[in-house]
Amino acid sequence: MTATPTTDSGFNPADALDAATIRQVRTDVGNLAQLLHDASSEVRSVHLPAVDDAAIADWVSVAQLSYTLTRLALSGMLETAAAACTAVAWQYETQLTLLDGQIVAAEVI
Repeated sequence: MTATPTTDSGFNPADALDAATIRQVRTDVGNLAQLLHDASSEVRSVHLPAVDDAAIADWVSVAQLSYTLTRLALSGMLETAAAACTAVAWQYETQLTLLDGQIVAAEVI
């Protein structure tokens, strides 16, 4: 039985992911970030204006108040969803640099 060499930290280089796998993860993370940016843009450019355009003018009743409040709540939820997509996309984008470093490290090992 032979021992597998490890570093001082206990890391076994044989357990590391290969550079090709990390490159694929990096590509997938970058693509997902772009999809999230696209979704955020679509919500802001298509769905929010549609909710705003659904306003009914010259309508006075208790139902109008309910309708208006619902429309405003929906606008708030859509804006929150768009902001969340952007925030998650930024988080993914910050990981791209780390993954680039992992690719370099994998190529060295």
